[in-house]
Amino acid sequence: MSFEPILLAPEEEIEEIYPYRRVWRTSWIEISSLFVAVGLIFVLNLLGVLPALLDGGLYKTGFALLPFMLWLVVSYRAERRALQPRSNLGGMLLLGALV
Repeated sequence: MSFEPILLAPEEEIEEIYPYRRVWRTSWIEISSLFVAVGLIFVLNLLGVLPALLDGGLYKTGFALLPFMLWLVVSYRAERRALQPRSNLGGMLLLGALV
C-alpha cells in the first residue's frame, strides 16, 4: 500500500521518439505504386494504346528502373529525413541488385 497522494488527473505519458524511419509505411507506398503502374500498363495494353506509345526501346529500361526509382523517391528520401538515418544504404542497394 502506497501513501503517496492520488492525483485527480493521470500523468501524461511521454511518447518515445523513434529515431529511424518506419519501414512498413514506406514499403506499402512502394508496393501500391508498383501495383498502380503495372495495372496502368496492363489497361493500356488491353486498349491497344501501349504498342503505339512504345515504339522505341527506351521503355524497357524505364520499366526495369521503376522499382529503383520508387525506392529512391520514397524510402531513401524518408531515411535521410529520419533522426538517425541508417548507414550503408548504398551498399545494401548494390547487394540487393546483385542478388
